[in-house]
Amino acid sequence: MHINNFPSTTNDFIADASNRILGKSGERDKILLVSNSDRDDKSQLLNCLQNETSYWVKVASITEVLKLVREWSPNLMVLDTSNPKLEWHNLIGIIRSTVTAYFPILLITNSDKPSLDSALEAGADDLLTKPFATNEIGARIRVLLRVNSRISKYENCLKDQENFVRLLIHDLRVPLVAAIHLFDSLVDGVYGDDLKQISPVLRRLHSSTQSLLDLVNTLLDASLYDAGVKNLNFEKLDLRQIIISVIDQLLPLATAKKLNLQINLDTSLPLVVEGDTVELRRLFLNLVSNAIKFTDFGWVKIVQQKDDSKVVIEVSDSGMGIAIEDLPKIFSRFYCGGRGRGNNVGAGLGLYLAKQIVEAHKGNIGVSSSPGLGSIFTIQLPLFQPITNK
Repeated sequence: MHINNFPSTTNDFIADASNRILGKSGERDKILLVSNSDRDDKSQLLNCLQNETSYWVKVASITEVLKLVREWSPNLMVLDTSNPKLEWHNLIGIIRSTVTAYFPILLITNSDKPSLDSALEAGADDLLTKPFATNEIGARIRVLLRVNSRISKYENCLKDQENFVRLLIHDLRVPLVAAIHLFDSLVDGVYGDDLKQISPVLRRLHSSTQSLLDLVNTLLDASLYDAGVKNLNFEKLDLRQIIISVIDQLLPLATAKKLNLQINLDTSLPLVVEGDTVELRRLFLNLVSNAIKFTDFGWVKIVQQKDDSKVVIEVSDSGMGIAIEDLPKIFSRFYCGGRGRGNNVGAGLGLYLAKQIVEAHKGNIGVSSSPGLGSIFTIQLPLFQPITNK
């Protein structure tokens, strides 16, 4: 528990000691205690909150609360209404009407006024009457924080969907606009009537529609993985052949950007796995093409690490890297992060599908990166284990 803004010297000492022991952490639930009560009542509330080590508590007076709510973004506010002069209903009304982010408000009172009905009508979420047991306020706080956590996850999900729709519209619009433009040009005779003259245009048209189909197939596969109904055709296969075919396909892209595309697969180490050829090819096609896309100069490497118990492949590059704050979410569905800006915008499904594919093969995928220093994606897959007859 982290404690701030205590009025007395004793409480300052407690706050400093708690901060040194527990530290400040963004993972702790932040509770804002608002009280104009006397010191004894305030200390009673603080003592109750101190029993929970997972809270970061700040104490504020009525005059400070609006500023703290906007700057600190608490997960819960405990509002002590014991002072009869406190116009708590006006305060809650201002918070609910001017603060965008939702957080629950727990009212503490020492009488039957306000009633629970009036408190809820004003915008509070719960009410507790003094005297109360420590475990009672603790239980109320935990319930409200749990509700707030679920609401936050739901809001984040909505934001992800909004971002996805925006990116999807962009990805669908580009090939469609290109195809329509080419169709119009063909109809107007811009490219002539001779099939040889218009064949390059038809190839461009085919490429645009193929990009559109690939995006639709990616969306479909993501939904199948989400539903747990993606059918995979597992068989014994040589991963070396898959990786080499991916390199052969992407070499022209790397050459066009003057990148050094390197491959180092140790022939002394096994690379036989049990998997789906199509999905594993998609996995490495995605990772290597991403590495080329986000690297403007230098190299892209596919290296097999020595490990006799499993297959370990690293796909690394000397590109732009990934911001530290993006790393925990890089495999999330619809997440693009900083690497999705500018001309490199995408639907945010490639790395999500990569993770799904690896996990469907009972493997693991991880990433390490620093901005400006490139990225390393590490794939671990179990070796093929032949069935032995006993």
